[in-house]
Amino acid sequence: DSYEEYINRRVLEATCGEAPFLTTRYDASTGQQIPCGDRVGLLDRKLQRIPDGVDKSEWTALATRSLKATYGYEWQEDSIFLARKNLLLNTIEYHIDRFKELPDQDDIKEWATIISYNIFRMDGVTLCIPETNIKSKVMNWETNEMENFDGSKDILNEIEQSLF
Repeated sequence: DSYEEYINRRVLEATCGEAPFLTTRYDASTGQQIPCGDRVGLLDRKLQRIPDGVDKSEWTALATRSLKATYGYEWQEDSIFLARKNLLLNTIEYHIDRFKELPDQDDIKEWATIISYNIFRMDGVTLCIPETNIKSKVMNWETNEMENFDGSKDILNEIEQSLF
């Protein structure tokens, strides 16, 4: 695989908790931070595949694509908060590691938005928002539209679209 194919490959951590399979920012037993080059999470590997020779704007674009292809779901809201925090801080840390400075605030906001869509609340058995019959949705970044996680059509949305 080329690095771009690897970065664009969609990954999902089921019942993600704090998202340790997406990023290994710290050692869970000691709490010590792990250097970026030693991390082994799925997002870590995507960010590590970005070539050394790219400039800051290309790195940012590739990091953004990496985030758009990285998903996780969880039942517990507090765990979702921690997973989102870990993915955002992870991406910022990789930027600092590469360029020795913080990313632009607009880039951080964009990353936070992507992460807020891609790390979502869902019951893995029913594929619904926990304790409801409402199907969980995910963002399709190719169409910039929300779609049901299970791939089924949203009948109400289709009816609404046909009326207007």
